[in-house]
Amino acid sequence: MALEGMPRNTSTHAAGVVITRLPVYDYVPLATNDETTVTEYTMTTLEELGLLKMDFLGLRNITVIDEAIQDIRKTEPDFSMDRVTDNDPKVMEMLTQGRTSGVFQMESTGMTSVCVGLKPQSIEDLSIIVAAYRPGPMDSIPRLIACKNDPKLVKYKHPSLEPILSVTYGCILYQEQVIEIFRKLAGYSLGQADMVRRAMSKKKVKDIEKERGAFLHGDPARGIVGCEANGIPTQVAESIYNEMYDFANYAFNKAHSVCYAVIAYPVSYTHLRAHETGRNLVCRLLLEKKKNAKSEGRLCTMENIKETDN
Repeated sequence: MALEGMPRNTSTHAAGVVITRLPVYDYVPLATNDETTVTEYTMTTLEELGLLKMDFLGLRNITVIDEAIQDIRKTEPDFSMDRVTDNDPKVMEMLTQGRTSGVFQMESTGMTSVCVGLKPQSIEDLSIIVAAYRPGPMDSIPRLIACKNDPKLVKYKHPSLEPILSVTYGCILYQEQVIEIFRKLAGYSLGQADMVRRAMSKKKVKDIEKERGAFLHGDPARGIVGCEANGIPTQVAESIYNEMYDFANYAFNKAHSVCYAVIAYPVSYTHLRAHETGRNLVCRLLLEKKKNAKSEGRLCTMENIKETDN
């Protein structure tokens, strides 16, 4: 039918901002959507035109952390998160016990269960949890937990993967790991590897299948030697490529995941300190007073703290 494949509505990216040297209307047509000025082109077209699109995210958790720190300083004037170790045993134990209510990125039922299973011991582990709980990498969570708790279970499809995957217990989790696999195993340049990573994340099937041959057998025209030339059996290389393809559809880049973990940790720390004052949860309640369901949950948590302290 003539209507199939046609746009049915317009929408606005939650955080996307187009940055140009001259006024944006000199480059692309504009429109309004919900009283917001937007481009009439999609983000893919904007990138093809060479325009810069950035995502700027605002998180209320930054305010929660700041206000909690200010409250702690009322009794500890010299307190600074800079002097707090990034692997405080009490914080990690709190997360391992599943006490994640109010903790950025960790408080959903699914994320909490991963915290309990993985038993995080560092910000690196928190980053792994953030990256793993996605539709693609999620299938690796049981293996990830098993390998984290028993290093003898960690296995690599080829020894050359160990330096790349050891930090994630033998599992592919980050986009950066995909780039390194293309570079180290098949001889891609950084730019070439990133282009394939982008094709995988955008589900560009034709480009992905085209690159399969280069990954396995090489592409002299582009200076790619391929896995076979590096002594990696074709069957093993094929298996590695398939695993990357399955995972890359929804994968985080590590830079993003670590940023989330770096926010989650001080929220966790100040949440733990709330057992002394309850103030962190008060800040959160005030920020979420319009969200009744969450506010009720925080009140329940505060009651639990009160009972524990008594």
